[in-house]
This record gives sequence, C-alpha cells and structure tokens, in this order.
Amino acid sequence: MLEARNISKRYGSVLANDGLSITFRPGEVLGLLGENGAGKSTLLSILSGLTTPDTGDLSLDGARIHLRSPQDAIRHGIGIVYQHFSLVPTLTVREQLRLAGWRSPELPPLLRDGLTGRERIDTLSLGARQRVEIAKALIPSPRYLLLDEPTSILAPSEIAHLFDLLRTIRDQGTSIVLVTHKLGEALALSDRIVVLRHGHVAGSAERGAHGWPEATEASLLARMFGNGDDDAAAAMPPAEEGAHAGIAVHVAPRHAQPPILSARHLSLRPVAGRQGLHDVSLELRAGEMCAIVGIDGQGQRELAEVLTGHRRAEGDVVLRGQSVGGASAAARQRAGIGYLTDDRQGEGGIASMSIARNLLLKRQRERRFSRFGVMRQPAIAADAVARIAAWSITPDRMETPLGLLSGGNIQKVLLAREMALAPAVLVANKPTHGLDARTQEIVWQAMRQILARNGAVLFFTTDLDEARSRADRVAVMAAGRVSPLLDPAATDRLALARMIVDGW
Repeated sequence: MLEARNISKRYGSVLANDGLSITFRPGEVLGLLGENGAGKSTLLSILSGLTTPDTGDLSLDGARIHLRSPQDAIRHGIGIVYQHFSLVPTLTVREQLRLAGWRSPELPPLLRDGLTGRERIDTLSLGARQRVEIAKALIPSPRYLLLDEPTSILAPSEIAHLFDLLRTIRDQGTSIVLVTHKLGEALALSDRIVVLRHGHVAGSAERGAHGWPEATEASLLARMFGNGDDDAAAAMPPAEEGAHAGIAVHVAPRHAQPPILSARHLSLRPVAGRQGLHDVSLELRAGEMCAIVGIDGQGQRELAEVLTGHRRAEGDVVLRGQSVGGASAAARQRAGIGYLTDDRQGEGGIASMSIARNLLLKRQRERRFSRFGVMRQPAIAADAVARIAAWSITPDRMETPLGLLSGGNIQKVLLAREMALAPAVLVANKPTHGLDARTQEIVWQAMRQILARNGAVLFFTTDLDEARSRADRVAVMAAGRVSPLLDPAATDRLALARMIVDGW
C-alpha cells in the first residue's frame, strides 16, 4: 500500500500542497479530482520522484521511501503517464518501446489490436499514441500507474476504449491513479474519488457494492468548486486607484447592442498536446463583457489565438460586419482586436528587453515612433515615462528589463500597451491570474473603459466565481466546444460547475 502523509510543498508564496494525506490502495482506480491550482500536478510530481516535498513523507507497505528521481519511483513500482505526450515522433512504435526497455519481439498486449509496431509515432491517432504511452509506462511492471489528464485530447470513442484498457490493467493487479477534472469520467471509472482543493483534501467518496451513494455528484462538485462563500474576492481598492492608473471608470449601460464580434463555426484539428476546436460559434455585443470559463487545456488558448489571428482555423471571424477570418494578427490588431495573452513573458513580452521597448511592441511602426526606419528615441522615451507613471508600474525606470518585474507589473505593461491601441474588442486569457486585488481592479477598470467606448471584452478564466461576478454573459468551454452564452444571474452556479466537468 502506498501512502502520502502530511505532504506540503511551497513555491514562493504559493502553497501547492498543504498537509495532504492520501492512501493509494492495491487493485483500485482512485480518481483524483480538483480544479486548476488544487495541487493535483504537484502531488503527482512528488509521487513520481520529480519533486521533493518540503514536509511529510511517503511510505510503501509500511516502510518509508525517499523518491529523489523518477528512476527511484520506477524502482519502487510507480509509473506515470503525463498529460502531454513524451514520445519521439520520428520513431516507429517498436523503436519507441525498445527505447523504453521492451525486449520482446511481440508488441505488448495493450498494442496488439490494430498496430504492427512499424507505424511512425507521428502517423498515429491521438488515442493510439495514448496507448503507446501507457504501454511504455507498463514495461517495468509498476504496482501503481499515475495518469495525468489522460482523456484531455481524446475523442469520446477513444475515451471509452481507454477506460476498457484501464479496467483490464486494474484487474491484472496494477493500481491506477486517475488525475482528472471531469467528474463524469471519474465516476465512470473510479472505485474511489478524492477531491483536492486549495492544496488540501476537501473530501472523498467511495463506490459501494451497488454503485455510488445518492447525491455523490452534487457533493463532489461542492467540494471541487466550493459554495462561493469561501472564495469571496479580497476587498477591492477605492475608485481612486483606477483614476491613479489613468483609467476611466465609467461603465456603459448593459443593454442589448448589435454584435461587434462574431465567431462562426470555428473548427481546428487537435494535434499532440494541443486541444482542437469543434464548431465554435459566439457573438459579442457592443458594450458587453463576456466570460468563457473552464478548466485549463480545453481549447481556450486555441480559441483566443484563432479570434486574434495568431492561428488559422476553419470558419470565419467577423468584426463590425466585416470578415477578418483571412487577416493576419497584425491586420486584426489594426482593425481593432486586441489580445492579452496568459503567457506574459513567453508571448506577451520579451523578458530581456526594457519596459520602454516592451511598451513599444505592436506600435513601433507608428509614425511618431519611427521615420524611414529610424527609431525616434525621444518620442519612445516620453511615451514610456508617461505610461509607466499612469499605470503605476514599478520599478519606474524605463530601462529596467521586463523580466525583473513582478507578475502584476508585467501585466500592467502588457495592458498599458494594449490600451494604447484603443481596441474595439479585447480578447484576454486569464487576465487576473496570479495578481493581487489592487492590480486585478486596475485590469477590470481598463476593461470597463473599453465597454464605455461601446467596445466589447471576451475574457477566459478558470475561476467560476470571477466569471459570474464580472461578466454580462458566461459560456463554458470543454473539450474544444463552447456552450451558448448564458446570463450568470439567471443560471445556477451548480449547473455551471456541472457543465465545466461534464459538458452539456
């Protein structure tokens, strides 16, 4: 029996695991549920030897074990299959297995249905690649197999086949830990479910001889997402904070307006490690803020990139009645579509460049900043000084590299740059993630300024309460699909939570 006792792990100010204690029983499927940030991935990293806990210990069959590397975990009978494939695309299936230590001339039983071993990994379907990953992890004959979101990019038929395989593996004596956010899948496969929330165990349920106890689903949802009371936002700063940031705080009336942005039947084929889009259609009205809420990795980034021109897809995007579906990201920016990415340093800015240069990105071709290819340094400096002061960016020296700023100040730089372009529509991916309450309110006030100009805002979030409290309409995104936009005031919170984990 594998046990984790009083496991805690901190990353800076973030307590990822907070005194976790879980027992992993032989011969069962344990579903490990929780929303983003609940501590699931950190616990998996500790169990697989990638991460050492700050406090607590692991024991196997009553004896304490120390996992200092994945090799240690394998030696103790713990295997893992990560959410993103770790296969070599140019190898054949047989070569990939040989690389992992398979020596038999026959394929493992898991792969004998429909595969010869001569297929290249990059020609396989996503479901077949997932089977290869699992077969590879089973080569050392682990007692415990950890699966991190194994169904995130699989089709329903592939999921059903995978679950049949996992039941067979369990029946052959290997315990399975299924990390997922999909409650329906956890209930279908698991013998027992443990819910993590804010780094600790929030509850559990066990399948009885006649199935799950009554009201199990509602109970687990409440433990995953809370009832809203424990997630109340921190007190927001007074309105003068927004004024100090140089942001107008007048909000446009919330009434029906003509569509300013329409997405029409957007579809995108999934690739390894990336979700696809499946016939996504939605409309944003002028003067409206809309939210798309869901667990990470359900296609939010892909949809944001398609809407802003950073990725091509089937279907069309229409801005103010004109198709921009074939336009580049730069052309859509000029037309009035702004983009605030959640990858602040990787995509949004350049860590080694100064604040001033990052503020200039996307605007460097404006005549006031360059002439005949020569940059006009005084104008660039004056603009940077003004924006740093208006947005209270610290440190306030424009020469400071972006990478030395805090996450909140980096977000201020990126938002100040987008607002300088006066977008008619802002697409924002997790715009307040990791920010303190004061900086969050600056973000919201900036968005309200767009609404006051009769523009629109579409933001993606993993926080159900943020979506319900901030947006005029809310949609749920799951497995590359987007639900109809709903009125959050007229939609039950539990119903939205159920849509997030089970679809609609």
